[in-house]
Amino acid sequence: MDEGKEMLLEAICQRAEQEAARLAGEFARAASQDKEAILAALEFEKWFAESCWACQNGRAISLDPDS
Repeated sequence: MDEGKEMLLEAICQRAEQEAARLAGEFARAASQDKEAILAALEFEKWFAESCWACQNGRAISLDPDS
């Protein structure tokens, strides 16, 4: 992968991790009726970050966030 693509992928990975951390903090303070939606978004961001890192490291990834 060329250097520009690697840098972009790393930035995307880091942004997904930051968003997951933000959502984790929001989840802790959220009203009970909002927690399900926040948890779903958190799980997606964690999966997205892990998938990005896997791509950067040349590993196969699952497209199913539940697997």
